[in-house]
Amino acid sequence: MKWISVKDKLPPILEKDECSEAVLVFCQPPYCLGSIYMAQRYEFEENKEDWDWFISLEYGEPYILEDITFWMPLPEPPKETNDN
Repeated sequence: MKWISVKDKLPPILEKDECSEAVLVFCQPPYCLGSIYMAQRYEFEENKEDWDWFISLEYGEPYILEDITFWMPLPEPPKETNDN
């Protein structure tokens, strides 16, 4: 998988949820210190051209991320084996 620039493409919004599936995002410094997060893109119902990236915290309101420059789909989960 390769990183996708937000200038080139954005993850599609799921119709029923008004947000995308979870993806990996790269947050550009100085806001996030060059960190990688699992986040979703949310479109505002009133204006489909207005959107934000957010991460869900275990407790409280979602946290909005700024200066996201790249994203990529999540990898497939590991397959369970009998090697344990």
